[in-house]
Amino acid sequence: MLSLLQLRDWPRRERVALSLIDGRVRREVTHEALRSRALALSDYLIEQGIGYEDRVAILSEPRPAWVVALFAAARAGAAVIPLDPKLTAEELCEVARDAGPRVAFVSSRCALIGEGNGSPKRPRSSSTHRERPGPLKG
Repeated sequence: MLSLLQLRDWPRRERVALSLIDGRVRREVTHEALRSRALALSDYLIEQGIGYEDRVAILSEPRPAWVVALFAAARAGAAVIPLDPKLTAEELCEVARDAGPRVAFVSSRCALIGEGNGSPKRPRSSSTHRERPGPLKG
């Protein structure tokens, strides 16, 4: 997996690496875009002191940004804790307490989990995604 991030002159870098159909919208990410986003994000994680023996949680619906976060955390040397967005807020808190992640990546859709009655909530429109840092968009 990490060897793909090191291939600069790979002839297939412009081919589609990830494809996601969300409603009527199809989003595609090339190998090169995946590589550059993952490298940028992993550099950011390393600058923030994330590395070996740290844990990084990812709470997101299936989307290219999930894979970017996975590759970035792995390159930084951190263990990845995938969190299921179908869990309730209480269940997510319990898993997070047990795992002890130092950083968590949460998609804007999943950020609304637990508002109100403790059950997963989804926004009415998924057209606005404001996530940090920037390389996660996609």
